[in-house]
Amino acid sequence: MITSLIVDGTVYPVAAGVTRIAEVVSSNISGEMMDGHYLNDVQGTRFVYTVVIAVPIGSESSYHALYEILTNPVAEHTFILPYGAQNKSIKGRCTGVRDTHVKQDVSGALWRATSFTIVSNYLDKEA
Repeated sequence: MITSLIVDGTVYPVAAGVTRIAEVVSSNISGEMMDGHYLNDVQGTRFVYTVVIAVPIGSESSYHALYEILTNPVAEHTFILPYGAQNKSIKGRCTGVRDTHVKQDVSGALWRATSFTIVSNYLDKEA
């Protein structure tokens, strides 16, 4: 669990759990050969992150600002996310944001159960 999320250089004080999937991406020439051998023309690895947010009480305005950034239709964002024992800067696109409206009062709307998915825009390649 991380205690803040950094998007495009701005720190958002939200608790977040992060799930990472590494997808090995093959080119369109990959496939079964006539001799039965599989030709795997690997292009690189793409990372897909699913982030689940818990908004601390009193941080609702930061949450709403983060929501606006994540749903802004731009080509990519820069995210700082856990990677190994450190953090890594990932340029990626937000492919979906989900949350649930739980309350409305004079202070505004309260949303919970927020999650979103990030797909890295660049393949990591090993030499």
